[in-house]
Amino acid sequence: MLKVLLITTILATGMTTTTTFDSIERCLEHREQVLEQSTGVSATCVYEDKKPKTEVDYLAERFGKRLLIFFDVMITKLFNDLLRETDTDNYRNEKKFRPN
Repeated sequence: MLKVLLITTILATGMTTTTTFDSIERCLEHREQVLEQSTGVSATCVYEDKKPKTEVDYLAERFGKRLLIFFDVMITKLFNDLLRETDTDNYRNEKKFRPN
């Protein structure tokens, strides 16, 4: 079932509200009213498709999450290695220039 969302954003604060309509015409009417009443407001009508998720959708979500976790671990490891290398270099430099 297709629904229409009216997404309204107050530009100064970034606050967003969402209202659901059954037709694009009703959404556009309310959008015009909102824009006439307020300055500094953005309003957009978009379609929302509420179809049930399939098993493939769930598998794709899980795969995406695992991929993000993998990249997060790899980037963390890389940064930790770089920090460890930098700390070791700094320690060696301090030792060279430290008066006895």
